[in-house]
Amino acid sequence: MKKMNCAGLCRCAAMALVLATLTGCATSRTAGINTANRHIRAIETIANNHDLYRMSDYEGAALLWLGKAGAVGFGALGWSASVYVKDPVKKEFGPPSFINAGGVSVGLAYGGLNSVDCLILFRNRQDAINFAKRSAHFNFSNEATFLAWGRKQMTVPGGKSFSNGAGLALGAIELELLFGGPRNSLHENIYGKGATVEKILLGDVTIPEDLKSGLEQLNLLMKR
Repeated sequence: MKKMNCAGLCRCAAMALVLATLTGCATSRTAGINTANRHIRAIETIANNHDLYRMSDYEGAALLWLGKAGAVGFGALGWSASVYVKDPVKKEFGPPSFINAGGVSVGLAYGGLNSVDCLILFRNRQDAINFAKRSAHFNFSNEATFLAWGRKQMTVPGGKSFSNGAGLALGAIELELLFGGPRNSLHENIYGKGATVEKILLGDVTIPEDLKSGLEQLNLLMKR
């Protein structure tokens, strides 16, 4: 029995590596801008679906896409996310930084394949910055997905989560452990050489023209 469990964990780790690679392999400037604009549209969709208002109270936001596969309580997952913070002077949300991660999960009766968009809102600006810089993530989740509908709870320090999902899965309480970090090569491709998470979230980078309309849309949403 122990050998089977070990083998299962090894398979999960291999699946996690594949998922993490799939979520993080696109590093071109165009891919990054397209991802940011898609994430902004997803933020708007989730906010509308959950009737979220008083958005101006939040100092940071992140859109996290998560893909997951598993069976018999074990799973492999990968995510990619964009993180936005409000400039303390301009009171507007600036350009995104990007992170990705991959890992494994263990839970009660989980099985299936799904993907989900999850909006994380931060009242404290520093909590959003810490999330963008974190290399390891531990999540305690209460998850349910059936056919084309899903719900995902994320446990993020300082953040509140809201999700839309899709897939074919059943799940209950789960523990998830992921490792990853900032996508530095993508940051340099979008904003230029030397772009770091700190510079991006301080607004100390040049925003590409084809990203400005998306940020304007995000700022209109976050002021309601």
